[in-house]
Amino acid sequence: MDFKIGHAITEDLETIKELNLDFLKEHNNRFEKRFRINKENEKRITRYLKECISAKNMLVARSDRGIIGCLTVTDEKHPLELCHKLAYIASIYVKPQFRNKGVGKVLLSKAIGQASDRRYEQVSLRVATKNDSAVTLYENVGFRTKFLEMECDTKKNACEFTEKLLKSFFKLFRGCPAIQLQ
Repeated sequence: MDFKIGHAITEDLETIKELNLDFLKEHNNRFEKRFRINKENEKRITRYLKECISAKNMLVARSDRGIIGCLTVTDEKHPLELCHKLAYIASIYVKPQFRNKGVGKVLLSKAIGQASDRRYEQVSLRVATKNDSAVTLYENVGFRTKFLEMECDTKKNACEFTEKLLKSFFKLFRGCPAIQLQ
């Protein structure tokens, strides 16, 4: 399959926006309902993509059928990462009919090369742990798991945590004359 990798241009914005929305919808359907897709967030996505395109942080894969994939690489914004420059792959998406044809691998390789040209020492990314095909792709390109990022549902866990804390508190202070629990 013939395709070329290059920087996105302003005229690509609507197509890239649609690809990003497809990515978010697919992620929500396959892994977890994480992304809220509404008009306000679509506006935010559009602003973000415009910035990425103007900063040459957006790569696209083009074939004779148009844009078939895109990748965004940006600066890692972490206040404690002062010892080296770290690039971050914020998103990568390849249309389903073009997957397993080398498009993602070439997009990633090009992004890593671009990061190296810009004097970044490392490139990082996030991936859903259940996204086996993406994990395999990233490992084949040279990514390795260095950290495990974990999350908890604050609404569910806050109630459980409060309940456990109160039980511990009651056990600890049971029979203490200075504290009268009602």
